This record gives sequence, C-alpha cells and structure tokens, in this order.
Amino acid sequence: MIKINEARYPEAWRFNSPDCTLKDSEKRRISFLSKIQSKKLWEQEVSKLHTHLMQIPKEKICIDKKIVLNFEEFQSGFEFFKNELDGVSEVNIFWSPEKSCRTDTEIFLKSWSDFFYPSDENTVLLIPDASKKIFSFEESFFCAHFLK
Repeated sequence: MIKINEARYPEAWRFNSPDCTLKDSEKRRISFLSKIQSKKLWEQEVSKLHTHLMQIPKEKICIDKKIVLNFEEFQSGFEFFKNELDGVSEVNIFWSPEKSCRTDTEIFLKSWSDFFYPSDENTVLLIPDASKKIFSFEESFFCAHFLK
C-alpha cells in the first residue's frame, strides 16, 4: 500500500487513511503542489489578501448554486460533481493557500469525499482556465466565482 509523505504534504493523511477508497495506482495520479506553487495559484485564483475562505468578504463571492450533500450518500455527490465538471479533464483542490493538489477529474469523481471532508471550511476545487470554483462548508456545497 502506497503511503504519501505526510511530512512533505500534510494533507496526504486524507489519502493514507484506511477508509480512502483509492487504489495505489490512482493515488499516484494525485500531484501535490509545493507550498510556493500552491500559494501562487491561490493568490491568482482565490485571493491575494485572504488565507481562509471565511475571511473573504461575501460581496467578493458570487454564488451561482448551493446544494447540500450527505457524505454518507456517495452517489449524490458523485452526480453533482459529474454534472459540474462535465468536459473538465483535471482539477486543483486547495485545503489552504499552501496545501493543494492537482488530479484528473476521473480520480476526483471516484473519491470526492476523500478530497472534501464535512469538517472542512477552507477547501476549494478550482477548475483550470475557468472562473467557476466549488467550495464547501460542512455539507453545503457552493458553485461560485470570486470577484477580484
């Protein structure tokens, strides 16, 4: 069983957890960004001024859709993300400005609940070359775009 280096990539615990549904070959398709790469992308796509979603003024976030997902009902979340990511080949997921990864949409869909946890309040899914972002607070998920 592959173990991702948690000292180097602290959020790897999600994928090292015994309840992670990904196979070793699928975990290898997750690329963690360095702190510098991650921070640069966060500043470009999320916020230059704020390091936590809760700090971003609500007038800077235009919410297009809100849905409540039950983490115990994997299929409903799968369908939501499948529809929202239709035609998207890869995604970036942030857990903070300095902790993020990039993976194939297929891997994300297969294991969306390993990338998002109900207790997360700073997780952002970024679609490269698109303004739409998906983030969550507990079991509420939001499709939005952020104003600069």
